[in-house]
Amino acid sequence: MKSRFVIFIPSDTREATAVSLSKVAGVPLFLRSVMALAQAGGRSFTIIAPLSQRRHVLKSWQRIVKDREIRLNLILTKNGNRISAEDMNELKGYVADSFYFLNANYVLPKVASYASEILREGIKIGPAELRTFKPITKRGAVVGMRAAMLDRLALELKNFPLPLESALASLATKTNLNFLSRGDEGVIVQKFSDVEMAEYMLAEDIRLSTQTFVAREINKRISLPISLFLARLRVTPNTITIVNIMIGLCAGIGAAGFTYKGVLIGAILFELASIIDGCDGEVAKLTFRTSKFGQYIDSISDNLSLSAFITGMMIHEYRVTKSYHAFIWGGMLLIGAGLILVIMADYLKKKTNSASFVTYDKEFLQKLDRGNTPRFILWLIKYLKIFFKKDFFSTMFLVTAIFGILHWWFYIIAVGVWGGVAVLLYLRARNY
Repeated sequence: MKSRFVIFIPSDTREATAVSLSKVAGVPLFLRSVMALAQAGGRSFTIIAPLSQRRHVLKSWQRIVKDREIRLNLILTKNGNRISAEDMNELKGYVADSFYFLNANYVLPKVASYASEILREGIKIGPAELRTFKPITKRGAVVGMRAAMLDRLALELKNFPLPLESALASLATKTNLNFLSRGDEGVIVQKFSDVEMAEYMLAEDIRLSTQTFVAREINKRISLPISLFLARLRVTPNTITIVNIMIGLCAGIGAAGFTYKGVLIGAILFELASIIDGCDGEVAKLTFRTSKFGQYIDSISDNLSLSAFITGMMIHEYRVTKSYHAFIWGGMLLIGAGLILVIMADYLKKKTNSASFVTYDKEFLQKLDRGNTPRFILWLIKYLKIFFKKDFFSTMFLVTAIFGILHWWFYIIAVGVWGGVAVLLYLRARNY
């Protein structure tokens, strides 16, 4: 399989080379684009690196790239930081007819989606043309060409090897240029002082892609710095999930307390569990460790935490009122929540290959035929979705606990859950 992307470790400065081999959010910088493109379906990658870094490159690849179907073609430059005509001739045997050089130090959060667009346009590259960003912005970050152009590049390098960045810049001055229209939002990390900026960019992309206001403007601003710290330590997402389960169970114990302080501690712990709940997914995205098992255990964590807290609220309400009505309402609440999970799990099993309940919203609720769905149902979906977001109801748990009226929320969510059951059953009967 030929490579459509050639990742080159920059060699124009020693610091740029060193930064490329250092970690950004727990992953060596030169592998970030490889992993993102691999998740998007890429299976063959060519990396150009100095011979002196062979051991480091191979060791990092073996530790990070777990999918053995992903192929590595490694070209080692033997002239220090310069690339030779022989290296170009070797590269020609690895690349597709149209391919792109990608600077290993180029950080772009949505590199996979932009790469897909670039590849769709790849057939338009002319035989004597380069595709790149405008020189005044990200010169050399991405350079597309035909494989035949490597003969011309090899000829220029025959007598005087150059750093690849310089060779591409020289070629650009003598070749027709066609500038890429998207993807220029990234940064090229040239110095160690730029690493923090790159990590901030990756974190902000996750935060800004979050839909709900509370999660985007409050929870993510707390969870993402924690996630970056954990990613640097290479803490696994599943470890974070297990810790979060324990926090959620402790929140349920607190909610079952008789005193105001005990209930408030429980609500604070549940809010903490809601914030930490984002960390496992964030670390998985930052370190490319997403898995179906991780989706399963994350869903289990959410449901255990919620069930524990609801049970705690039910016990608290009984201890305060001495009425068995608390168990009736609590039982209805737990049964309703269970039915919602069963309906969503049934859809995921039949229609998708995902174990994440978020997929139910993205692949089903957001794609409903608005022309054939009653307005009232669409209105209920719009507001019940907010109601069922963990960041929203965990915040409401905390606010009502602070004012000593947590039992109000207990009854409100019981009614809301059964409203959700009715809507989902209706949609299930109509659509699948």
